[in-house]
Amino acid sequence: MRRLLAVLISGCPLSLVRIFLYRALLGYEISYRSKISWGVIIDCQKFVLGRASSIGLFSKFSACSVIIGESSRLKRSVSCSGRGSLVMGCRCVVNMGTHFDVTQDVIVRNDVVFGGRFVEVWTHGYDWLRNKLEGPVFIASKVYIGSGVKIMPAVTLSENIAIGAGTVVSKSVTQAEVLVVSQRQELKPMRPLIECNSYSQNEVGENVVLRGRGV
Repeated sequence: MRRLLAVLISGCPLSLVRIFLYRALLGYEISYRSKISWGVIIDCQKFVLGRASSIGLFSKFSACSVIIGESSRLKRSVSCSGRGSLVMGCRCVVNMGTHFDVTQDVIVRNDVVFGGRFVEVWTHGYDWLRNKLEGPVFIASKVYIGSGVKIMPAVTLSENIAIGAGTVVSKSVTQAEVLVVSQRQELKPMRPLIECNSYSQNEVGENVVLRGRGV
């Protein structure tokens, strides 16, 4: 019944109408100052969406509990499924096609960016004998996760790190201020931020984070 109501609500016009119906019919704690786009299906026992947060088109949530803090932006086609919980802090950005498997809990702190497209976070898998392997995932604050990254079960990511595009993260990273790259999870020190208004390709190292006009 809850699933059917969620599907019907997702097709209603206007974000305020969808928020009102989700609150009134399913008891979700969704701020009227947030935004839920058309086609967003929320089928959870508990759902909380903080002030100034938004969820993009065609996103789907099917979990025990989903809690999203203030000023977080989830773009289109984000999905979450499983019997566990997703807890996300404030000012996070989740780009298109990101998937959260919440067979076990996924905890995401503040200011985390799931960049590019199609990041996957997994809390379960199987070994060669088909024995099920499970473990929660914890992502600390100020982590940047590149496009196409896959995070495996029972992984903890320390704060102030970046994960390079396409990396499979199969073990925890507890060292702060590093760039994690390649299938081998090679760790490289992050160089300091540099100020620049213009630059040439030869002047830019592979791990330098740039800020300034035109960057």
